[in-house]
Amino acid sequence: HLDALGLPRRFTAAELLEAAREHLGRQIYFAAVELPPRAPSGLALLPPDCAIVVADARTSRWHRWHIWLHELMHLLWGHVGKPAGAAAPAVRALFGELPPEVLDRVLTRADCSAREEAAAEMMASVAMERLSSWEPPQQREVPAAAREVLQRFQDALG
Repeated sequence: HLDALGLPRRFTAAELLEAAREHLGRQIYFAAVELPPRAPSGLALLPPDCAIVVADARTSRWHRWHIWLHELMHLLWGHVGKPAGAAAPAVRALFGELPPEVLDRVLTRADCSAREEAAAEMMASVAMERLSSWEPPQQREVPAAAREVLQRFQDALG
């Protein structure tokens, strides 16, 4: 998948995000948020026209990068858009303040198979090996609607 994005053998985070943006047709932003202890260590919020890839802010810099890449790989592999699983009502109750279309997209990742998790983990590890720079990419101004979704997500966490 990395080769299919047209990336060189070694690439920067900015090159990866640009290639992913072109592939997915939406801007991608990385965010660090303190997630609850039993929450996943990362997830992707998908408001219209962008993706906000969230990692737990309490992790180390290296681990945060791995989480961001893992979640990005789920997006690139297409592990979203499946019907929400049995956990959907409970998650909706916890994060009911999020817009329904954003919550629906988060919920589609609730039932990833072990195979999908392994694929995302493997590709994140490969991407980490191939990254030539650990400097975070210069991020464009996050659109107001995306900032609002991230703020609502953080508010829902308490």
